[in-house]
Amino acid sequence: MTVIATAGHVDHGKSTLVTFLTNQKTDRLHEEQKRGLTINLGYTFFEINNEIISIVDVPGHKDYFKNTLAGFSNVDGILFCIDATQGWSQQSEEHFQSLKWLGVKNILFVITKIDLVKERFNTLDLEEKVKE
Repeated sequence: MTVIATAGHVDHGKSTLVTFLTNQKTDRLHEEQKRGLTINLGYTFFEINNEIISIVDVPGHKDYFKNTLAGFSNVDGILFCIDATQGWSQQSEEHFQSLKWLGVKNILFVITKIDLVKERFNTLDLEEKVKE
């Protein structure tokens, strides 16, 4: 089984991406649903080519960063969401630095909300970060 986690700033589309991929919502607590904010780790999975892919949906809000770090441990890869309207944000940087510190190297960057911008998303800053 392959385990991947989400990463990225609050409201950058992590849970929405997971719901799109799995057709399952990971925000199960009443408070999460009421606030539209991931608090605890959410778990789901999907199957592709007879392989199960487990997904850990992590919180993006700084108040729940301990939960985020727990979600990053022991993963095979990361789906790193970046909101095209906001770009690289504070929690994006903290998540990225944590992943580097943990030695996670398999990161797929997903640019979300691309339909809300008129110009093409500038990837130069992201490319520089990855070169580091």
